[in-house]
Amino acid sequence: QIPEVEYIEMGEANRCCGGSGTYSLTHYDLSMRILDKKMDSAMETAAAVIAT
Repeated sequence: QIPEVEYIEMGEANRCCGGSGTYSLTHYDLSMRILDKKMDSAMETAAAVIAT
């Protein structure tokens, strides 16, 4: 960890992002719905920076 940086784990951090391999290309609509849920969890942290 980096000193003076607060680490905030988002809720359901282990949730799928919907983008594995070509899944987001072959199942675009479902992939985007899965990603929306992941992004909602990330935004709820109110973090200034998101790192993976």
